[in-house]
Amino acid sequence: MKDSLPSRRAGLRVLLLLTAGILLSACAGAPEMEEDEPTPTLDETAQAALKAGQYREAAQRFLELAESADPPQRHTYRLRAANALVSGHALAEARALLADTDVTGQPVNVRALKATVGARIALAEYRPYDALAELQRYVGESLPAVEEELLRRTLAEAHAEAGNPVEAARARVGLELYLTDSGELSQNRWEIWAQLTRLQPAVLIKLSPAPPDTLAGWMQLAAMARVHATSFADLSAALPEWRNRFPGHPANESVLPELLERLRYAVTDPKHIALLLPQEGRFAGAAAAVRDGFVAAWFDAQNTENAPVVSVYDASPATLWSVYQEAVQNGADFIVGPLDRESVSLLAMLDRLPVPTLALNQAQEKVSEAPSDVPSDAPADDPDAGQALDSTSSPGEPTDEGTAAQAQNTPADARSDRPTLGLYQFALSPEGEAERVAERAWLDGHTRAAVIRPDTAWGTRVAAAFNDAWLALGGEIAEEQVYGKEDQEIASAIKRMLNVDESQKRARQLRWTLAGDLKYEPRRRQDVDLVFMAAFPRQARQIRPQLKFHRASDVAVYATSHAYPGSQDRERDRDVDGVVFGDMPWLLAPETADPTLHSEIKTHWHDSADRYNRLYAFGIDAYRLIPHLGRLRTQPYADFEGVTGRIGLDTEGKVQRDLVWAQFRGGRPRLLPEPASR
Repeated sequence: MKDSLPSRRAGLRVLLLLTAGILLSACAGAPEMEEDEPTPTLDETAQAALKAGQYREAAQRFLELAESADPPQRHTYRLRAANALVSGHALAEARALLADTDVTGQPVNVRALKATVGARIALAEYRPYDALAELQRYVGESLPAVEEELLRRTLAEAHAEAGNPVEAARARVGLELYLTDSGELSQNRWEIWAQLTRLQPAVLIKLSPAPPDTLAGWMQLAAMARVHATSFADLSAALPEWRNRFPGHPANESVLPELLERLRYAVTDPKHIALLLPQEGRFAGAAAAVRDGFVAAWFDAQNTENAPVVSVYDASPATLWSVYQEAVQNGADFIVGPLDRESVSLLAMLDRLPVPTLALNQAQEKVSEAPSDVPSDAPADDPDAGQALDSTSSPGEPTDEGTAAQAQNTPADARSDRPTLGLYQFALSPEGEAERVAERAWLDGHTRAAVIRPDTAWGTRVAAAFNDAWLALGGEIAEEQVYGKEDQEIASAIKRMLNVDESQKRARQLRWTLAGDLKYEPRRRQDVDLVFMAAFPRQARQIRPQLKFHRASDVAVYATSHAYPGSQDRERDRDVDGVVFGDMPWLLAPETADPTLHSEIKTHWHDSADRYNRLYAFGIDAYRLIPHLGRLRTQPYADFEGVTGRIGLDTEGKVQRDLVWAQFRGGRPRLLPEPASR
């Protein structure tokens, strides 16, 4: 059966678009091949591009293959091109190509592949039930391994998004039969684990099939892990009976050994906590606020039995390891700190720590990087400049003397390529907030964003985090502009972002051409429905009025918590009316986030409570989080309601924080409801 002429033309249109995109982005010729090296086939080139994440190039290669192939192979190549486009978030192009590929009368594997690609588009658009409807028609059909693997993977993702954890796990158990790469096998097993540990033990036992079913083994192990989530000894004692019921179960190969190691280092009832914070230097004020919040939470819990002893130590990158060892030798069985990123990076170099440690920052992704210095990015006249301490803060570049001291105090057994056992990382991360902003804006229905940021390292990181998250969701970035420190630079950046400068340029050209007066009203671009601004309060109070001045008041504006100083200033914040931002319950909903402790901190530390309000909350959660770490570590979907937000842990032991949302109205932040699923 031959494709219809419109279908072939549509395929050619997509191919031409893809080719143009690749030509525009190419910056070098093809690498030279060795004379005896065989030239890869076009199919091999397409598969290699797909594996390397070069989805647009892979789609182009598959379309080239389709042009010279006969049905049903032609249809298969076209559908693989559409699938590559979905992976690259080019949903409109994928949808068009899918619609123009008629598989009526084609073999079942071709029809199943089209249904699977359609389901992947539905998932990318947050329509899991539509995805399931597409897939269910082909579940149980005899399909080639490639099509079967994609179908089962998509089915698992659809069930997970639809809130069916058992069915998601069942699909992944079946998917394992088609996986050969050890990394993919391990990841798939942890996905099974993550789905099942969302359920209560009683539910898992009730729904579990009978042994020796593989899914039954997963479900009963998950139930045991939830029951014994805080006791390594109890879980270890229960395992022999489980192993007898499920001999050779895949959980024994990777999940169970790592689970036991995690639990061994997840002490949840420490007797002696050492708090490692700098007591001198530029971060002394911020550290004092974290310490006071931590101690306030400790005092607040004194009505409980067996409250731990808390000791405070002065720690810096140069003295970190010696102070850490001193604390452990003095009886500390849990460490909280250090506060600066450089010190956390030193701990992250280790394979494991002597005692569980909750670091109050995040390690650099590459230890060889020079540490960032975020607080200097905060404008000096911003009321919350002292709150700029976040996941990339550091006391600055180390001196030669400091570097030598660090070398002397760094453990000899450092460097591990996997997450350090016993290390948890908790940070008020601006990058994490930017990712949450992207998710919120997407769920609110926006699709095309413009980004404006300061010309600083902080602004670069925050904008990059938003952009990456936004593109991953399927959104588009129409424009990104950078502003400097001067007010006029902000106005100019907004003109460029809205293309008002181009409109004014055209008007000047017309005046010159016509040699006379010209009535003119500048017009802004109309192709964005969202502006993300990376800004502190002073800049935010200029950006929003400038947008209104250039007739962009109907464009939604989103920001991180940095746009809000943390205390209400109705007169000045009227300028940011309409801006949506995420922040912690401690600031936006204090009446529900421990109002008693909130009032006590205001009373006892009134001189610094407003300046460091987020850091007091950070210290409170650092203390209250400790008893929950074991549960959060073994149950991927578990969470803890903190005063800084809803807290969970990722697979590397890093704290992930969900925010509450507000919009400025009448100069005050007003809480927004949770968004509906898109």
